[in-house]
Amino acid sequence: MSRYKKLKLSPADKAFKGFAYATMILFALIIILPLLNVIAISLSGREAVVGGTVTFVPRDITAYAYIHVLTSSVFYRALKNSVLITVGGTIVGLIFSISAGYPLSKPRFPFRKVGILLFVFAMLFDVGII
Repeated sequence: MSRYKKLKLSPADKAFKGFAYATMILFALIIILPLLNVIAISLSGREAVVGGTVTFVPRDITAYAYIHVLTSSVFYRALKNSVLITVGGTIVGLIFSISAGYPLSKPRFPFRKVGILLFVFAMLFDVGII
């Protein structure tokens, strides 16, 4: 016997639950189907892609696209730039946050409220690293 009582749902709760599940399934499909299409196109042969016969299942399976990208020096230069910018931006952001966070945590720090307000205001507008 179950230790917990099963909660009986009203018809309105059942309808809402069904609507919520249907919405989540729809959102999952909106995300998954284009991803499957891109993967299928990347694994398909050139003629099948140009002919428009690829949907969610690859046709004339080949790894040419991956070989082309992985043997290109442009890809590795872009990857290196992305890693350097990400790591550098993270380090600079951590240094800035730590050096500002300590004094802002002290109640007697002058202009503490203004500093905290500026940090919270800046969090509202995330521009990323450009």
